[in-house]
Formats: sequence, structure tokens, C-alpha cells
Amino acid sequence: MRFWLAVFLASIASISAFTSNKNTPPCYQSTRTTLCMAKDFNDMSLQELKSYVNKIGYDDKTHDRAALIMIAKGYPDAVRARPFADYNKEMMFKFSDKELLQIAKDYVSNPTPDQLSEDFIFRGPVIGPLCKKDFVATLSSVGSGEYGLTDAFPDLEPNNFGFSVDPTEQGRVWYFTRPKGTFDGPFDHPVNGRINPTGAEYVGPPEARSVIIDQDGKVKYQSVGYVVDRFTGDTTGGRGAVFGMYAAMGEELDDTIGSPFMVFVQWLSSILPKSMGIPLSYSRKEDLPSWWKDDRFGSQK
Repeated sequence: MRFWLAVFLASIASISAFTSNKNTPPCYQSTRTTLCMAKDFNDMSLQELKSYVNKIGYDDKTHDRAALIMIAKGYPDAVRARPFADYNKEMMFKFSDKELLQIAKDYVSNPTPDQLSEDFIFRGPVIGPLCKKDFVATLSSVGSGEYGLTDAFPDLEPNNFGFSVDPTEQGRVWYFTRPKGTFDGPFDHPVNGRINPTGAEYVGPPEARSVIIDQDGKVKYQSVGYVVDRFTGDTTGGRGAVFGMYAAMGEELDDTIGSPFMVFVQWLSSILPKSMGIPLSYSRKEDLPSWWKDDRFGSQK
């Protein structure tokens, strides 16, 4: 009996010494489950914290100490951590939600190339990815003649609303749009030439859009064209963005994701001489910024 009591007391002493030893290496965490806690994360060196965070599946390269501790303790959402996202460069974001909303609203209400970051990407369901220079050039070539879309729809109302900050993705602001207008002016189509006005009513379906703001307050990413309800009485056949405006002018385009015809037409436009003035559907891979990882182009599935 005395022998087993001595063994028990010795075991207790060993456990106490182990948990109080500051030099004991940290135990690792398996996905969401903590296996053991050999020492306080606050006592770890910066290198130990980085090693631990990397081990449980989060990028450790750019986080400050406070963010690393929060991730290690199992609260990655508290610092909006996103595993291995190259564009999520700093965990403690510079702008408040209120400031993000204002930056997004300012851009959406009056977009200019100066508001775009140099590593900007534009993407829609079937258009993009477009880098900054190609995006600006494409916007210019959509109405490459004397009359553009603003001339074609002089009373255009974008009706943007519902701006909100994404709770999981750093710097991202979502919003909706329900555009309305009348085809009362001429439009110079980049391929088909001058289209004369018909007075047709343009009522777009409700559409979700978003922008991502970087640490410099520039727009790093923009998404448009994601129709959320095609049963609201629109006049575009359920088409969003520029596809809806073209439909109102009687120039319907195939906006089906994965359409073999659309995939071919987009590829063809990518190899034709730029002097022809045909808008690009997507940029060349070598012109895209390194943070963009998706390898699908245009309407490819």
C-alpha cells in the first residue's frame, strides 16, 4: 500500500514539474482540438508562436504577436484570420468598418482608375479576371465610338444599397444594386457599330456586388454581375451588369457559365489584335497579380 501511495505522489510531482517548466516546448493543436497546453502562449517567443500557428494550418508570415496569440488560443476569427490567403497581408486591419463602408461607397458612386490598386483584379461570373490596365481599357472600349453606355441610358439609376462589411473576409464590402433606365440615346457597339435608341425600359434584377479594400485604402478586387433573384420583373432576361444593358438594347449575349460558345468567343477575342478594339474578356495569365490563384478564365467552369 505504501509503495503505491509513493508512486502516486511521485507522479503528481512529475506532472506539476512538467506543467510549470517554462522551457517545455508547446503542444500542438490538431485543426480545432487542443491536445494539450504545456505552457502559456503569452510566454512563447515570437518564433515559437509562428511555428505553432503554422503547424495548425494558418499563415504565420505577416501576423503581429497579438494576432498570433489569438490564433494559437483558438480564436482566428477574432483577428479575421484566413488560412494561407496571400492578399490578407496584415491581421490587424487599418480601417474600421465605418471607414471601409465610406471608401466603398465613394468608389461605387464615382469610380476612377486612381482608386484602384496596382494589383487590382476585376471578376464577374463570366468576365475576368482582368488586371488594372486591361480593366480600364475594357471599360473604354465598351463604348469605343462617340456614344457610350451613359449616352445610351441618360437617366440611368444604379440604385445601390445594403452596403455591409464581410464578417469573415478582411477588407471586403458587399452591396446590392437594382438598376433602372431607358434606352433613349445611341450606343456605339464595339463590334456591331451604332445602335439607335428604341426607348426600351431597362430594369435590372437585384444583383450582389463587392469590393475588397487594401491597407492603403485602394480597391484591390471588384466583383459584379451575381444576380440573386431573376423573378422580380426585370427586362433583361435575368441578366446582370453590362449583359443586362445589352439585352435592353436588343443585343443579348450568352452569359451562361461553361457555355462552349462563350468560352470559344472569349478565347478568340483574347488572340485578336488589340487594334480591332474588341473588349477583352480576361487578361493574360502573366499579367495577373501573384495573389490571384484561381485558374479559371472568363466563362470557364
